[in-house]
Amino acid sequence: GECTGNPRQRMATDEKHSNKIFAKIRGSLALRSLTKEELTAVFRAITAKLEAGETAYLGVLIRLLTGLESNIVCALRWGDFEEITDYGIYHLAVARQVTNDGETVRGFDSLEDYRFLPCCKLLTTYLLKKKQETKEALASSYAGSIRDFPIVIASGEKARLQDYEVMLAPTVLERISREILSAAKLDAHMVTIPDYQKGSKETNLTHYQ
Repeated sequence: GECTGNPRQRMATDEKHSNKIFAKIRGSLALRSLTKEELTAVFRAITAKLEAGETAYLGVLIRLLTGLESNIVCALRWGDFEEITDYGIYHLAVARQVTNDGETVRGFDSLEDYRFLPCCKLLTTYLLKKKQETKEALASSYAGSIRDFPIVIASGEKARLQDYEVMLAPTVLERISREILSAAKLDAHMVTIPDYQKGSKETNLTHYQ
C-alpha cells in the first residue's frame, strides 16, 4: 500500500525532537579556534584570578579545558570528579545540568548527553588542589563527605558551611567567562539566542576551541 503519512512532518511537530534539533543548531554557532597565543593569554587571565582567591573562575577553567556549557559546569559535584585507578587518570561524570538562574537541577533529554570526560593533567591538578582546600576549610565544622558539594562556587569569603553548598549560577559563569575573554583581549562574540528551557543563551568560551 501507499504511505499516506509524512514521517518528517511528525518529527517536525514532535516537541522533544524539535528541542534537540534546536540545541544542535544553537551549539553549532562556534566561530573560530583559539591560537596558541590566545589560549596562553586566556589561561593566564584565569590563573591570575584563581591565585587571587577568586574561586568562581575554576568554572571558567573547566569550560576552557573541557568545552562544557555553563549549565553543566555549574551542576558538577565533587562526586563527579573521580580517579580511574587502572589508568591513573581522572574523569568528570556529566550527569545533570542546572537552569540559567541556578535554581533547578535536572537531567538531559538525550542519553548521549550523559557521559564521562577524561581530565587533562592540568585540570586534574587544579581540581585536586581545590578539593583538598575545600576539605581543609571545612575540617573544623564538617566531618562528612563533600561528594554532593558543587565544584564551582561563588568567589568571596566563606564563613559558613552553606557557602560551600550553593552552586554558582550559569548566568554568573557566563559573565565572568566574557570578562576573561576581554582581559585576554579577545572578542566575546556576543550573540543572544533564545533558550526553550529558561532565559537565553549567549556565545562564550564554548565557541572557542
